[in-house]
Amino acid sequence: MIPSEALAKSRLSYLTLHKEYEAFSKVIATSNYLLSLSSVVGVEALNILLSMHPIVVIRTKNTQVKRYCCIGGIRSYLVAKSVLNHHDEVPILVLPRARKEDVSLMIYTDLLLSPLLNSVRHLSDIGCIFEQIGPDGIKNILTKGNQSKEALAKKMGCAKNSIFRPKQGGSQMLNEEAGRK
Repeated sequence: MIPSEALAKSRLSYLTLHKEYEAFSKVIATSNYLLSLSSVVGVEALNILLSMHPIVVIRTKNTQVKRYCCIGGIRSYLVAKSVLNHHDEVPILVLPRARKEDVSLMIYTDLLLSPLLNSVRHLSDIGCIFEQIGPDGIKNILTKGNQSKEALAKKMGCAKNSIFRPKQGGSQMLNEEAGRK
């Protein structure tokens, strides 16, 4: 459950991208899909998008006005920025205290892992995520986030073995990796 003090509204002009997004933001902003979305999305549809994929922010340091830095929900942020006036308010989710490692993990998860998870239609498809990321990628996510396999599976809402086992007929490398354990 999200604490109510974490939910807030902010003017779009008070939001900026975290510096780690800068390398990726041009790629995301220029994608045909995002540009086509922003031309047809209305305010009502944007509100639905923001409720499903909130803009996650941290407060910037040493400012008298409450300004925030976007660390999650970059796609929602970019669509909101293209649809709304910069003085309009958008709902945000404020993380009160975040370590530098947590911010980096949040950004990379938002850019790389979220699209994979959102494309899952059936629990049996979660094995495809393993194939896409690979065993080293999963270990990297777990190590950076200091999570166990059980904790990650619980957050994804599925069984541990459905994430970490490739689907039948998976690549030879993954089957060899599983055989070594």
